[in-house]
Amino acid sequence: MYFYNFYEKFNLNFIELIRLFYEEVTILENNKNIFNYDGEFIIIESKEHTSMLEINIKYAKDRTLIFKETINFKEDINNFMCRRKLKYDIKSTLYKFLVKIKGKSLSWGILTGIRPGIIVHDLLSEGLSEKNVISTMQDKYFLNNDKSRLIYDVAINERSIITKSDDKMISLYIGIPFCLSRCNYCSFVSHVCKEDDDLLKEYIESLKIELVQILILINKKKYTIETIYFGGGTPSILNIQLLEVLMNTLNNFIKLKDVIEITFEAGRPDSINREKLELLKEKNINRISINPQTMNDNTLIKIGREHKSYDIVEKFKLARKIGFDNINMDIIIGLADEGIYEVKKTFNVLEKLNPESITIHSLAIKRTANLKNEHRSESIPENFNIYDVFNFALNKAYKMDMIPYYLYRQKYSKGNLENIGFSKVDKKCIYNIKMIEDNQTIIGLGAGSVTKLLVKNNNKIQRFFNLKNVFEYNKRIDEMVNRKKKFIGNIFEI
Repeated sequence: MYFYNFYEKFNLNFIELIRLFYEEVTILENNKNIFNYDGEFIIIESKEHTSMLEINIKYAKDRTLIFKETINFKEDINNFMCRRKLKYDIKSTLYKFLVKIKGKSLSWGILTGIRPGIIVHDLLSEGLSEKNVISTMQDKYFLNNDKSRLIYDVAINERSIITKSDDKMISLYIGIPFCLSRCNYCSFVSHVCKEDDDLLKEYIESLKIELVQILILINKKKYTIETIYFGGGTPSILNIQLLEVLMNTLNNFIKLKDVIEITFEAGRPDSINREKLELLKEKNINRISINPQTMNDNTLIKIGREHKSYDIVEKFKLARKIGFDNINMDIIIGLADEGIYEVKKTFNVLEKLNPESITIHSLAIKRTANLKNEHRSESIPENFNIYDVFNFALNKAYKMDMIPYYLYRQKYSKGNLENIGFSKVDKKCIYNIKMIEDNQTIIGLGAGSVTKLLVKNNNKIQRFFNLKNVFEYNKRIDEMVNRKKKFIGNIFEI
């Protein structure tokens, strides 16, 4: 598929939509002589008239014009809301004719963004009823009935948390971008090392510098930390000494016992032991993740994990014995060789363990993942249907008395599916909701983390990106922290 678009600012939105119908999309810089080539073309052209902008969407195949749709736009293209309407008009028209050409519709319609729930929250804030919200998602954005209902339910389950917004409440994300081994589907910026690696010690010293400076600023501006999230990588790769350094640094500036929610990704069972779990419990960590991804040993080997499903069960039971009563478990739908039988096996184990929450991911293979770069072909089980398998997983979560409480989407996910968190009614992760709905300032600490500052006077998000490379982060920590303090301080004054 060849694509030419007159208005480059909208290119990304249109290309992402077209790629859901065509695996390969070649972007043309101009539309000269395009009918000299065989193949399929989508062209978006514009003609300016005195009182309006004329948009022509054309579809040509093998040098023959097959389809043409005209949009006459009479509003001010320089106005933000008008540009937004123009983008919608083009995208919805493009979607309708792609559905006609390809003979299929998309469960998420024209929505290609990460956070579809934001639209539902806006509609709810306008006072729309359940029926009207769902019909709007179907009629305006072309979602099917299941996804319209799902995203509505997620938004309702988030509502009690995001409406309790306090301008002086913020959250922290603390990134530990290290793992014991790299999973072949992983696209995160992380380094493979062992827990006694000197690089980990150097990194924690740098992270300590950033923590101290940013926490001083937070306290000076009289902000309260509502939640803390330790993510990665695999934070539990830290040995007991480094964990103590990290926790004690925090405790010098924050009373951890007063933080409403502290999540720690204990992640992989080969990085967890009794001593670490007891320290986390002692330091008031009240939510942890122990993430199997799958409970099938053959799959664990294929994706690059160096542990067995038995280890996951044993570490989960150990965490329970130590007193953790809020445990999340992640699973991935779409792993190589995994069909309905394998996912059933995973859920049979999860039902017995009975965690407080389960996050169901659809596999997304991004450019930086080993699985993508090695050009591996994944074997697909006979009669495999990812929609059936994904829906099976969702139904199992419902049967475990869980509700869908947050949802986001990724590029390149199998079947254009979503990632969705389920939890017991009283165990929703506050951080996940605040983060995914851009409802709160979240300060990211550590290499590769992102700070999202919610500007109070216009509810817009401004971002600060920490250095991704761990070696550069360690080397330039003082320079980066000074820039970051200035950025945060300026936003806090608004």
